[in-house]
Amino acid sequence: GIKVLEKHLTSMELAAEADQLKLTSKPVAGKRTLMVEGPPKAHERVKLMVKELMEKGESPMLTKFLNGSKAGFGRPGPLPNAPAAKAAASVSSQVAPGIIAAP
Repeated sequence: GIKVLEKHLTSMELAAEADQLKLTSKPVAGKRTLMVEGPPKAHERVKLMVKELMEKGESPMLTKFLNGSKAGFGRPGPLPNAPAAKAAASVSSQVAPGIIAAP
């Protein structure tokens, strides 16, 4: 579960077109938090990828991105700075809008 997220964090960040993804280093109440900076669409993409990875062990969106980036179709570079919305995404259940708790 969480090891897969750690392994693919950078790829997920690029696939979701997020400004930044950060996974907390220490669990709080047994759960780690995935912080997502970027537009609302990036938050939704990250939540979808995390849900798929936790439930199925793979994410079609992430796989498609990884296959495309190997062929040179990944995001070319940093996107222009837009106002960054900060929210926490969790792995298993939504605690509040934009916040997901990870086991």
